[in-house]
Amino acid sequence: MKKIRINELARELEVKAHEILERLPELGVSEKKTHSSSIDEDVAIKLRQYYGQDVPDYVHDPNADDSTSEVHDEARVLINNLSKQYFTFA
Repeated sequence: MKKIRINELARELEVKAHEILERLPELGVSEKKTHSSSIDEDVAIKLRQYYGQDVPDYVHDPNADDSTSEVHDEARVLINNLSKQYFTFA
């Protein structure tokens, strides 16, 4: 899942980073965070909505059928096979 740094999101929302840090427990983020920590995009979307930005509720589902990841997997296999074929030393 995509992530964004808290200080970058604070700049985007024109609020102080500590305000975002104070809201994180309300959004289910239990681990300790600092201004330079990253948060998941779904939490960032909730914060954007809280601060009045018009954003879609869409969050990429990592379990969804994603053809791009299949292409990346195929490319990785092809590169590994080529590496074995051309770069094996006896």
